[in-house]
Amino acid sequence: MSLDQLRKQHFFERAVEFLSTWRADYRFHDQSAINFLLHGHIEELPEYWNRPSWRFDVQPNNELDCVLHYTTSAPWLGGTGGPGQVLFERFAGEAGLPVNRQSSDFKRSARRNFWRNALAPIRALAFSIAALLYRIAGTRVKSAGYNKVARYWLQYIRNTPTRRQLHRRRSEEIIQMKFDLRTSRLGL
Repeated sequence: MSLDQLRKQHFFERAVEFLSTWRADYRFHDQSAINFLLHGHIEELPEYWNRPSWRFDVQPNNELDCVLHYTTSAPWLGGTGGPGQVLFERFAGEAGLPVNRQSSDFKRSARRNFWRNALAPIRALAFSIAALLYRIAGTRVKSAGYNKVARYWLQYIRNTPTRRQLHRRRSEEIIQMKFDLRTSRLGL
């Protein structure tokens, strides 16, 4: 982004106006304003350069030759369990800005992740039943949609032991990492 150009175009003021006017229609807040106001002027980085943290979590190793983009939740507020969260906390600790695991936001996030996993079997069953009911009712499109979500949750449950084992191994490796922030271009 050219910050000088954005200032000349009064981007901040336009973004605030956009968000004030349309906040109920857009769920990605600042990202929605950026996408709307700069539509047609944005080029996406390829994923190998701008990897979402959930993709980092499912890869088989800790190679990180890209910018890690936390897209599902803020890691300083608890994020989601996995190597991406461990990496963020490790780096933050090395930078002298450790994550406060005792904060109410962090604890709330941990509870949300616990319940997401605990309710996975119920979700798989509920979506399967909904898919069947929509199929019986003759609504094939909705049936297919609910069936797809049910399959996601069934696969999520089936892969839990493997995913936990992989996350544990990779998290242990990340905990051993050291970051030399003195060589960073940021000059931290």
